[in-house]
Order: sequence, then structure tokens, then C-alpha cells
Amino acid sequence: MRLVQLRPWDPAWPACRDRLQDMLESDQFFSSQRRSDHDAEILPLTENEIELERRNIRVAIGVLDAYFSGRSEQPPETFGTESGARLCDLVFPAPRRTDTVERGSVIEQ
Repeated sequence: MRLVQLRPWDPAWPACRDRLQDMLESDQFFSSQRRSDHDAEILPLTENEIELERRNIRVAIGVLDAYFSGRSEQPPETFGTESGARLCDLVFPAPRRTDTVERGSVIEQ
């Protein structure tokens, strides 16, 4: 099942929300996540990156919960402050500073 196929009051949303909540509470999920640093190597997430990911999941749960509970008839991407959370509240991690050489030059980050 794909999330984009769900509609307000869809009975599948509570199960999806519960799985997201379980993921938030699991250190195992985040310790197994990795990110690529300019395709050079795969690095584990830092504590700050893990907290940022948890925050983003909480925001997404709030936005989607408002939509799927019928508190808003608008699709999630158009939510405003009435939902208590907005997709524009998502925060993306800052790139790590590295001295990667690409095509003969140092990339500043």
C-alpha cells in the first residue's frame, strides 16, 4: 500500500502512525542509518543528525495526522498553521565540511 493512496479517515493511517512512532522510539533504526558524504564513503549519522531526523518524523506525523483524522480537507503539502505542524517546518541537515577533491579543486562546504 502506498501512502499517497490514503484518504482522510482511511483505516490504514493508525497502523502507519504507530509504525512511525515505533521507529521514533527505536535507537536501532537510527543506528543502522547511514549517509553518503559526496559518494566518498558511507558515514553513520551523528547525534545531531539523528535528533534532526526524529524531529522531522514528528513534524510529518503531526501534518499527516491532521489530514488523515479529517481535521483538514486540504492535502498535507498545503497545510498551514491550523494543523499544528507544517511540511515547511522540516529541517534538512547541513552538509558536513570536507576537503573533497573533485575535478582538481577543493569543494568548500
